[in-house]
Amino acid sequence: MSQVSFFALYSNGAKYQAIYDGSTWLRDTTGQKMSVPWRVGEGTFVQYGFDYEPPKGLRACDWAENSRRLNAHLALFTPPQRPATEPPISQSETDTRVHLEERLPGESRLGQLQRSVGRKELQARANRQHELQEQASQAPTARQIAAAAEVRRLNNFHARQMKPRGGGGGFGEGFVG
Repeated sequence: MSQVSFFALYSNGAKYQAIYDGSTWLRDTTGQKMSVPWRVGEGTFVQYGFDYEPPKGLRACDWAENSRRLNAHLALFTPPQRPATEPPISQSETDTRVHLEERLPGESRLGQLQRSVGRKELQARANRQHELQEQASQAPTARQIAAAAEVRRLNNFHARQMKPRGGGGGFGEGFVG
């Protein structure tokens, strides 16, 4: 049995599984279909291609025929349209650059840099502390955990009650007609 997979190749080297069922789609991480975008991350669309592993012992003429058919199928894939104006590549959400503050009288450039980095570190630490406090406030309480455990215990009890006696699998099993 031969293995064939079609893919969309992007300029950053990324490959995404491509599907053709009357129109061209990419398969996302959840297995759902999505339209083929022109830009993914830092890369732009380059071309469609396929990976083909012929079965062992396949004659060269059969391999050539399979490749011809795969290329014919690949010709059905429609490439994404390049936008008229491309949006700028987004910068990272957090600015990692250090912005130097006014130099104090008699302060060296190294002191100025250390003071700026120290303030940025203090701000980052305060942000992390705030996020941890928010997560702790949203954590379930002991009473909520106990209530969920009780509901789970009752659900399991009722599920055991609904099982047929004798461990049978359902209707009609063991019936001889």
